Amino acid sequence: MQKRPGRHRRRRNTDRPTTARPESGPAELGALDSDLEKTFATAQLLAEIGIPVAQYDVGRMFMLGQGVDQDCEKGKAWLVKAAESGHAEAAVEVGLAAVRGTSGPVDLEEAARWFRKGAELGDAYGQLLLGTMLLDGEGLQSDPAEGVRWLKLSAQQDRKEAAFRLSLLYDDGETVPVDKSESARWCRKAAELGDMRAQYNMGLKCIHGNGVEVDHAAARHWWRKAMDSSHEWAEGLLEEIRQGYDASPPNLIHTYGFCLHAASTRQDQSARRHTELLGKHMSPGQLFKAEMLADDLMRNFPDGG
Repeated sequence: MQKRPGRHRRRRNTDRPTTARPESGPAELGALDSDLEKTFATAQLLAEIGIPVAQYDVGRMFMLGQGVDQDCEKGKAWLVKAAESGHAEAAVEVGLAAVRGTSGPVDLEEAARWFRKGAELGDAYGQLLLGTMLLDGEGLQSDPAEGVRWLKLSAQQDRKEAAFRLSLLYDDGETVPVDKSESARWCRKAAELGDMRAQYNMGLKCIHGNGVEVDHAAARHWWRKAMDSSHEWAEGLLEEIRQGYDASPPNLIHTYGFCLHAASTRQDQSARRHTELLGKHMSPGQLFKAEMLADDLMRNFPDGG
């Protein structure tokens, strides 16, 4: 059995994907129906006559135990049927099940096959996951050029994690030639889509003129955006922890740092609560780095917006 990789945890890593599939119910049929058993029965009837969207919903409901007793093996079987009928999101869900080991042993090669199918069917999340695996050689042979191609396709569909990863790639030059302007372009796209890490990085780029003109007002704008985003990120990280997944250390550090700054400058009680909760899951070294980030923000952004 292969070790579960950090890359496909449920939420954010510094340059890695996030799971954006809703956990609250089927994505399409009867999503708002309070009678989940009735919803499941209806979806199952439609699934049995071969309707892919219904097969997907039945698979998800089995996976989540909504409207029916949880049975991940049956859930996967229905998701496979939907995927084989051309349902892109179902293909990605089968891949995620293989990564998480929810319906059998962790199998990264199987995950990569299903992510590729979803990606080829146009699913932005599948494109992100496939591109990430190609870049890192997880589950299939490393192919950085192909990985970048899939990330660009994903980012063009407004997948912010893909845009952020591209920004980092053009900054470090390990996979593609260093291009500070291209890095800033993808970073700006991710920031505009609400990625807190990209918003923070755009602030730094504007302070130092890294791929953009020096613009302290713009830096304040992006750091204000990042501070506003920190609440959502904190809730996401705490939910990830509640579900038993390892939260990304870089994301913990960034989120804690911005929440600490918001608590100090805005007297934001929600931010203060988030720092208390996140701090319980951070090492002394991580807390030190987060406090250094907050100090840096205080120097450059003392009023917190």
